[in-house]
Amino acid sequence: MTKHHTKTDALLDDLLKDCDSPKDILGENGLLKGLTKRIVQRAPLAERTNHLGYVPHARSRPKGEDTRNGTSAKTVQTDQAAVELEVPRDRAGTFEPSVVKKRERRLEGFDDKSWCCMPMDSRLGKSKGISKRCMGPRSPRRSSPPLRMRS
Repeated sequence: MTKHHTKTDALLDDLLKDCDSPKDILGENGLLKGLTKRIVQRAPLAERTNHLGYVPHARSRPKGEDTRNGTSAKTVQTDQAAVELEVPRDRAGTFEPSVVKKRERRLEGFDDKSWCCMPMDSRLGKSKGISKRCMGPRSPRRSSPPLRMRS
């Protein structure tokens, strides 16, 4: 196991330690919705930093170059739930985010991709009982539909 997976596993274990039921993970205010929002929110910020070539609040930045221009509110629908975001802008209008594209309102497959990116032992680690209840008898190695809780 690589160092990256070990660190990821430790973070996931720490996040899951207080989750006692599927609702704690998949519910309206569950862990998955919060993580989805944070990931989808931070990715465009990092993309804009790469696009502009300097970090926020940098003392020296290229003169006459494009600069940050705040954010705009946007609600996107993931497979799990609606997520309210603040999408970053640049003054020249040349920044084109790739995770949440302009005029895109639905992030198809985001939940499937994020679930598949989790290391196998993290998905079945401490929360093994919860994962089995959510996923049913399917093997986590196969592609599975997004997890949904019935209310």
